[in-house]
Amino acid sequence: MKKSRSFCLVCAAMFSVASMSAEVALKSIGDKDGKLEIVMEDREAGDNVMVTSAKLINDGKEVCAVMMMCKLDDGVGTYTLTFPMQKAFVSPAVAMTINGEESVTCIDGKTAGIVIEAEVCDEEISVGRCPCGCED
Repeated sequence: MKKSRSFCLVCAAMFSVASMSAEVALKSIGDKDGKLEIVMEDREAGDNVMVTSAKLINDGKEVCAVMMMCKLDDGVGTYTLTFPMQKAFVSPAVAMTINGEESVTCIDGKTAGIVIEAEVCDEEISVGRCPCGCED
């Protein structure tokens, strides 16, 4: 538990630095068709947003998103991220690159009851670009 709190403090510190361009928060998390679906919300997205990468950081390992979709409505960005299921969660956080700036959000404590199997991201590549408004 102590390790988890320390990680969240580090996430919070990283998030505060990254939050200069984005205030991203967890909206929902759950199992969708055997995959982990995480929905993030950016209430200060503005009128133009591009998400170029998303990773789930779990137990110190990075899992790349297998799909990213976004929607922009009245300056609020909603990012739906799909990841492989995980067996367990240990100090989980979501790292996203939004308009070239990294945003890290700790999601520890919101993962109870969700179990999946992760594939580790071994490449630093973008899985897709999502200019908001392109997918409904």
